[in-house]
Amino acid sequence: MCGMQTGDDCEAAVDTGATLLGFNFWPQSKRYISPSHATLLTETVPAPVLRVGLFVDASADEVAHVLDTVHLDLLQFHGNESPSFCRSFQVPFMKAFRLRDAATLAQIPDYLDGTDTPFLVDAHVPGEMGGTGTLAPGSLAKQAADLSTRMFLAGGLNATNVEAAIEEIGPWGVDVASGI
Repeated sequence: MCGMQTGDDCEAAVDTGATLLGFNFWPQSKRYISPSHATLLTETVPAPVLRVGLFVDASADEVAHVLDTVHLDLLQFHGNESPSFCRSFQVPFMKAFRLRDAATLAQIPDYLDGTDTPFLVDAHVPGEMGGTGTLAPGSLAKQAADLSTRMFLAGGLNATNVEAAIEEIGPWGVDVASGI
């Protein structure tokens, strides 16, 4: 579950079975959280739940500052970050891809270090970086799922459609934000 902003958010997510909690460090997001506030929240997250930091085209210094401040287990990059940039922090990462066409699919292998490397697919909405509540295109998502055993599906998932999306696409996991 992504977009944690309060202790109640974190507790409710853990209580419902979330295995990863997302903290959004992109200042333009309505789900943005400051590193100092995130530090307070991540300290209360029980093991084995993982703390994920979400970034969009942040500088290396910005990511490093968050890593110096907040205990994160995984980085999630949603912008135009290069494979070398994503790998440069010595912290596991997953790259998010806004599925638009076959060209988007062709970029995914550059970010994978094996068939068990996690990555995320989301809907492509022009001018938006994610969190739009729009479903990712099923046919492209199914093709993406063949690239790794650890694909996360995001984009418009909620209680009324998540089961059907899982059955149709077969992701390893789902990432929800606006649907909760």
